[in-house]
Amino acid sequence: MSALELGPSPALIGLFVWQLTGGLVSWLLFAAHLAVNVVAARDDRTVELRADQPAARAAGTEDAMRMLDLVAMLPSLTTYLQHHVPKGEAAVYWRRMLQSVRDRQTATAASWRQLSIRTEASLFSSHPAPGRRHQWLSARPPQPPAVVVGDAEAARIELEIKPYAEALHRTMLRHVTE
Repeated sequence: MSALELGPSPALIGLFVWQLTGGLVSWLLFAAHLAVNVVAARDDRTVELRADQPAARAAGTEDAMRMLDLVAMLPSLTTYLQHHVPKGEAAVYWRRMLQSVRDRQTATAASWRQLSIRTEASLFSSHPAPGRRHQWLSARPPQPPAVVVGDAEAARIELEIKPYAEALHRTMLRHVTE
């Protein structure tokens, strides 16, 4: 009599039961994990919205909303990148580039906000779309800026962020060319 005629071995049956039980437990734990993430994501997004309020208090509502417009325009910023920025000039370049984008794209800012609302909507997103953040902030009473940075302070800040701006510029160029 061959082994095939005897039927499956007890080890094979045990392995099948173990896989069935383990798969079911794994699926149930995944479902619980997913439910917790869906419930917690709403709280995360609410916290992010509330974090925009101190930003509006510090920079002023108008400037905070302009910053959110730039965040909504982020997908288009790569078209403005220059490959040949002199070493040590990335911080100055970024400030000028962002001002230029802000000036050029002012007319289309509402479209970028709407696009961000449509493309970045997700139950699992920890941050609300920039367009939603802009809507939330614009529904609040406007606030004047509490912190105003003068030219001397701006120069010191630019000097401090210079190495980070260089690294950011190189990283973005690398991702654009890939």
